[in-house]
Amino acid sequence: MQLKEVGPGKFFACVTRPAGAADAFPFRVTFSNMDVVDCRKDRFTVLRHRHPDYEIIVVRKGSYRCRINGITVDAPAPSIVILKPGDHHEDQCEKPVMFHAITVRIVPGPQPDESANILGEIGAEAQVVADRTGVFSALADRMGEEGQRNDPFAVGVLDALAFEFVWEMLRAVPRALIDPKLLGGITRHAFALELHQLFARHLHHHLGLRAMAKELAVSERTLSARCRSEFKTSPTRLFMRHKMDRARILLAQTSLSIGEISSYLGFENPYHFSTAYKRLHGVPPTQHRAR
Repeated sequence: MQLKEVGPGKFFACVTRPAGAADAFPFRVTFSNMDVVDCRKDRFTVLRHRHPDYEIIVVRKGSYRCRINGITVDAPAPSIVILKPGDHHEDQCEKPVMFHAITVRIVPGPQPDESANILGEIGAEAQVVADRTGVFSALADRMGEEGQRNDPFAVGVLDALAFEFVWEMLRAVPRALIDPKLLGGITRHAFALELHQLFARHLHHHLGLRAMAKELAVSERTLSARCRSEFKTSPTRLFMRHKMDRARILLAQTSLSIGEISSYLGFENPYHFSTAYKRLHGVPPTQHRAR
């Protein structure tokens, strides 16, 4: 995160919520349970069974072997194995192996006792995903720690970690493996995310239509038409709205002066900033802060 100097010896930066896939995700994710298996001496086997929910195997040591819908799969550490609702699964692990088996529910599903399937029709080999960054192992450790807590907030944190796990899973698999209906909803938010990222990069500067179109690699006409179609306004007005939304947060939650906020948002002077703010919000920034 890059800090911007807004006054003598005073630096500031702000992270805001972007548009994205979460706005198109029509499900609730909850944590069910996590088993930890550390097989050091004997072979570990589990008989064939059907999964009503998602179970994700996080392989920590050795190599995990199983059969998914009759197909043998090997997953060396560090990796995960994604078992979908409806999959038939059996463990056939040779020692030594250590793994976490995390079960999460994604509702509403096709049946009251079955999770929704957010992945499309994929082969068993595609259900093995490398954990190159260690993010899945770290989340499994957090779940283990949270499961040991004896307080009323643990279940909320576990559900949040399960939701994060699902997002990281969707990020890790090829887009072609995500259910087309879900991916379609996510894709519709991609343009909003592109704009948000563009606006965030230029929050401290002026940005005209030509520069926006060039950076997004589209024509000015295409960019304008798409903004009017999806947001009912022009790209430059969207950018100004983005700045003024940030300004309202800064006025309410920080002690930065009007001049410092004006400088942070790339205005030539506080007068221009105040004029733009009043045009959008109906009151000058001084009055908004007085509230």
